[in-house]
Amino acid sequence: MVRVSCFQWAAGQGRPALPCICRSVGVRACGLRRRLAAVTQVIVGPGGTDRQENVGRARFYGAEGEARLALSEIVELRGGVLFIHAGVGPDRGDKVAYRPRQKGVFLVTVHPVPRLALTGGARYVGAQDYQNPDTGVWGRLDGYGLFDARAELDIVPRVLKGFARVSNLFDANVEGRYSFPEAGRQVFFGVSGEVPR
Repeated sequence: MVRVSCFQWAAGQGRPALPCICRSVGVRACGLRRRLAAVTQVIVGPGGTDRQENVGRARFYGAEGEARLALSEIVELRGGVLFIHAGVGPDRGDKVAYRPRQKGVFLVTVHPVPRLALTGGARYVGAQDYQNPDTGVWGRLDGYGLFDARAELDIVPRVLKGFARVSNLFDANVEGRYSFPEAGRQVFFGVSGEVPR
């Protein structure tokens, strides 16, 4: 079961929302509560053998915020944050593996010429608990940040777009899961289309 409560506010839409600051601004905030009826976890047994076992119910509490600021027709800023608490067990006080306590993203989009959008972004994943698959001992992975970039061109407005995207722009070496690093720099090219109605 998921329960979400949200607040949303926007101003602008074609004329300055705040004098001399921006053309439009939007804010959204949400609180959430989620229950999972069955949570599986790796249990390390004698001799180092492991198995997946149902360890009970889990509960997640969180808060999410998002803001958008259009400084002009050329520059737009967007950002978002997520805070979450996860617990399992009878009193929901035991740890849940690989559930970051915080996540965040910040994006800057520039339209230097019509039909072209250039976006640079930073994303952050907070610290997360993990259970060593060899010993069963709990540890904690540090939080990390990554940078991304994207270029998008309207080839046929509202019908066909081409894009190029670079993930992990600076090829950072970070550990997303215990003993498994996140992918290094990746480059993607593609096109996307939409059939007009």
